[in-house]
Amino acid sequence: MKPVWCIFLLLGVTAITLGFRFLRNRQKARSSGIPYIVVPITSYQTVWYLTHGFFMPLLRRLPRRWTHPWIDLLSPGWPIKDHHRPFRMLKSDVILALSPFSLTLWIAHPQAATQVTSQRMIFPKDTQMYSVIELFDRNIVTTEGDEWLRHRRLTTRGLGDRVNRAAWREALNGGRDILSRWLGSDGKMVNLESDMMGLSLGVMWRAGFGMKRAESEIGPSKVPHRMSFKYAFEAVSEKLFLVTTIPHWLLARSPVESHRKAAGAFGEFERYVKELVEEKREKMAKGVDGEQMDVLGSLVQGAYRNPVGPGDDKLAPTLPTGSLTESELMADIFIFLFAGHEATASAMYYSILFLALNPLAQQNLQSSLDSLLSQRTLEEWSYDHDLPALLTGAAGAVMNESLRLMPPFMYVPKITRLGNGPPELTVDGTRMTVPDGCQVTIVLPALHRNPNCWPTEEGVEDDLDRFRPERWFATKGGAASENGNTTNPGLYRPPRGAFTPFTDGPRSCVGRRFAQIEMVAILAAIFLTHSVELSVSDFATDAGVEQMPSGGAERKEVWGKAAARARQRMPMGIEESGLGLISRDNRRKIGFRVVKRGEERFFGASVEPKGGC
Repeated sequence: MKPVWCIFLLLGVTAITLGFRFLRNRQKARSSGIPYIVVPITSYQTVWYLTHGFFMPLLRRLPRRWTHPWIDLLSPGWPIKDHHRPFRMLKSDVILALSPFSLTLWIAHPQAATQVTSQRMIFPKDTQMYSVIELFDRNIVTTEGDEWLRHRRLTTRGLGDRVNRAAWREALNGGRDILSRWLGSDGKMVNLESDMMGLSLGVMWRAGFGMKRAESEIGPSKVPHRMSFKYAFEAVSEKLFLVTTIPHWLLARSPVESHRKAAGAFGEFERYVKELVEEKREKMAKGVDGEQMDVLGSLVQGAYRNPVGPGDDKLAPTLPTGSLTESELMADIFIFLFAGHEATASAMYYSILFLALNPLAQQNLQSSLDSLLSQRTLEEWSYDHDLPALLTGAAGAVMNESLRLMPPFMYVPKITRLGNGPPELTVDGTRMTVPDGCQVTIVLPALHRNPNCWPTEEGVEDDLDRFRPERWFATKGGAASENGNTTNPGLYRPPRGAFTPFTDGPRSCVGRRFAQIEMVAILAAIFLTHSVELSVSDFATDAGVEQMPSGGAERKEVWGKAAARARQRMPMGIEESGLGLISRDNRRKIGFRVVKRGEERFFGASVEPKGGC
């Protein structure tokens, strides 16, 4: 048979196979009772995710009548751009995306979200989605079943009250230190993203890992390191997809320089982690840490039956029931550093950005901080008294509203297992059958904008796309709703399942409390005495701004240009993010200034946006 006929035969068989799969999936969708939409491929399938940047511009050139309404849903970043719109279009908060390759259930309804997250055995985590963060080995994020329980049991033991108290103090000190650095650079923030990453990493390092030295001083090592711990860790994080999918020996020999750097950074980071573990074991053996268990101590204790003794320099883990292997220990250390500080840093970045875009909200936050803290020094702020007041006040509202609009992750991916029978969901009294073998995805940006769950300002279009911390002081229908997840007592409590930035149910984030404490502490440390403004240096010089009348039309115009550009650039990086974490590349293009309170230039010049934040 000629090669050309072989190609045609292969294409024919492929077309017939895809056709049968499509008909089978359509039959499942029709019998489920769930509204569905037909798409060529779901947005986060691996091959499409890697190639969509090439194909999407070509598809958008086709006539709109050929591609409507599915074209926008092919972008991996559609939830952060379209929010709740696809659900409104289909008039349902639970919809199926049907393609020849798969069935995907998209959820933006709190009842459905709660049923999915609370039934871990029926809707297990789609761990394949997280394989990109399996550095060294599987970890607490990428496991399920008994294997996950083993990781969970050991990690949660180290996140007690002592660690949370340490996080409070370290976050306050970190906020004060970063203010000093900003003011030392004449109030110019060169890279807010990097500053928040460094600050959050330092809090995790000192509070979560119990390290008294700076992360740049880790060691000692018999062989000098070629790069700092912070640099190695950030380089590995930036190139995580490469490091976890391509063999390291191949990366090291790649003709591409960035590949070789990623391989070198991985080798250095691996050495650092082993040294970190050895140092912790020696401290525990000598009784330096006593009974004060932290995250790292709990992990190390879970991997080694007996801490290393004096003169024993071997890392030889024993494996009693319920323990971690050495590679699993290293994997969990990485995931706490990566996910633990990255998510908090992302949330802090957007909190500050939203406040810079909304000066009135910033002033309201400062007034609240004045009433709570202004008569005392930072050293006098109390974990037992001041932290609860911050969590239930304006700082907590700012944190929650930022997490509502820009959660660290876009999706909560689950699956239904083939052969277990189709599970059911009950939504607003209607029973729906979820097809077996279906991907189940809670779409957080849509869920957090479900109009049936949130107080809105009457007559304001797209109010749920706006940053309004005051909505957390409102009640809907005259009473707060019960929420088993976690907004803070004293603030508005949306229906259970409507607000899940840390996910919900048994698989909820183990570091949720740690992150909440860190966020409100940093907000208080910065905004009690200082304000953050958008930089307008691309539109006017400092001298030019000073000559403009305060609160006048000229300042409003300049600030409006900076604000419009910031709003446009906010969601740009999302398409490049692996699991929904906001991409770093586009954050750096938004400039900020820090000034002492009373020296603000644009607090009277901001204008209400026509839409968005």
